Amino acid sequence: RCDCGRELAVARGNITTKVGRRIPLSCGCYKRERGALNAAHRATYKVWTGMHGRCASTLETFFSNYGARGIKVCDRWADFACFLADMGDQPPGLEIDRIDNNGDYEPFNCRWATRAEQLANRRTTQWLTIDGVKRTVVEWSRISGLAQDVISQRMRRGWAAERIVSTPLLRIHLSPRGSGRARDR
Repeated sequence: RCDCGRELAVARGNITTKVGRRIPLSCGCYKRERGALNAAHRATYKVWTGMHGRCASTLETFFSNYGARGIKVCDRWADFACFLADMGDQPPGLEIDRIDNNGDYEPFNCRWATRAEQLANRRTTQWLTIDGVKRTVVEWSRISGLAQDVISQRMRRGWAAERIVSTPLLRIHLSPRGSGRARDR
């Protein structure tokens, strides 16, 4: 007898062991219910399978950035229903993001984020704090009008944070024709 109440005849080899006793776990209803659940939440299910693949499959393209670095999926999220209960359906236009990108995929470390938020939360993202305001180099570039590489170069040279975005480029003339090239002071 299945947990759903249905009685059926099963071959001995199809009976699953559970805590030392041989009992059938399901008549197939669990698989049908799970399939229906996955179909209703197809986009979220795709995120869930992708997350597991990146962390567990050496054949996965981005395994080196996840599983090879020791990033894991928490045990609770081995079950899609638990992942769905914790994260909810994937909102349109958002992607799963780990708040601490060196941490595992687990409820308190994951959120749904925009692509811009996700790109700002990478290991390679450069941050700059000016007057207590922490922003990415990309954001400071947009605000100041300076190219990202100019800001990055000034950071590498050890410029004071406030001076990095407030100092305009100095234009100098390199030839008699008047063509000039931007250069830092």
